[in-house]
Amino acid sequence: MSSNGNGLANGKNGKKRRRRISTRRREALEKISNDAINQTLSRTVITSGLTFLTVCAMLAFGGQVLKSFSWCLFIGIIVGTYSSVYIASPFMLLWEGWKTNKRKALVGAPVKSDALASTETAGVGAAGVTPQMLAAAGVSTKPRKKGR
Repeated sequence: MSSNGNGLANGKNGKKRRRRISTRRREALEKISNDAINQTLSRTVITSGLTFLTVCAMLAFGGQVLKSFSWCLFIGIIVGTYSSVYIASPFMLLWEGWKTNKRKALVGAPVKSDALASTETAGVGAAGVTPQMLAAAGVSTKPRKKGR
């Protein structure tokens, strides 16, 4: 369980989103995320609310040590519930949009064959690794013997 008691911060809402994404690939990611939040929102409010009432009782009737602990729980429930509903989903949508744009930029970028040929003749591999980099890492650049 998470610190807010509703289980969302430890991945239940994320698992539900991933399951929905795999089964509903044609729909927009925003709609899938919105449906997942709507399905878990009532459970989140009920669980967080009941946990919140318990912590309020601990604040009201607990001793000095229990009150300090209760304040930490009190803040954790508020921040955890808010973040799992209002921060995690928009962040996931922002992240997926960034990855999609980055992927489109990489796929659509033109590759000049002259530049690629000149870098390979200079001793640079396809990944931009030079023999000096390999030597510094302790990797041999000599060809292997055929007997091994």
